[in-house]
Amino acid sequence: MIDETIVAVFDTADHAGAAVRDLLAAKIPKGAIDQNAFRPGHAASGDDTADTLEGCPISVSVTVKRAHVIQVLETLERHNPIDLDEPILDYSAKQVSGGETLHLAEEQLDIGVRSINRGGTRVHRYATATPVERKVTLRDEAVTVERRPVTDGRRVAEAQFSDVTVEAMAVAEEAVVAKTVHVREEVSLRKETVERVKTVRDTVRCEDIAIERVPGNSAE
Repeated sequence: MIDETIVAVFDTADHAGAAVRDLLAAKIPKGAIDQNAFRPGHAASGDDTADTLEGCPISVSVTVKRAHVIQVLETLERHNPIDLDEPILDYSAKQVSGGETLHLAEEQLDIGVRSINRGGTRVHRYATATPVERKVTLRDEAVTVERRPVTDGRRVAEAQFSDVTVEAMAVAEEAVVAKTVHVREEVSLRKETVERVKTVRDTVRCEDIAIERVPGNSAE
């Protein structure tokens, strides 16, 4: 199986040491782990001592089989390695002669904003059926046959003894249902922008100086 080498750079020896301890606890062989002072533009040296590692970024390189790469990456990421795409401050010691200026660097916190999707509201229109009832008055006609005896002795001028049919039609009313559509409500979606103040906390680094008097070679 092919070996892979993963390199992470930490801003302090403490962070690098904590990462190494976690790697060892994860059963990564000690011989597969190497620590060196990280100086941009300088080749790494395996001869770095605690004095040379002090005050400068530390690179931790781990050589493992490909099957353990993810485990190593996750372990190193837990200790916040330096993003190598950003400028790295050189914390190594530098001797200056008289007349030279030592520049002290500091980080500044720049806060920007970006838009994220926080979800929204969806309105779906659908139809429901509700039973309704109304009362309506209807009229029905009925035909009745009335027979009255005639007792006044009226005569018929000309009798026609023939078949005659007389009929009367009865009419009834029935309910006729018709439907009309009316707007009963309006629904709209409207967005409102509300401003809020959020406190962003982080840490920034700055360089400072420690003044130390260096004794000379005078016998006085």
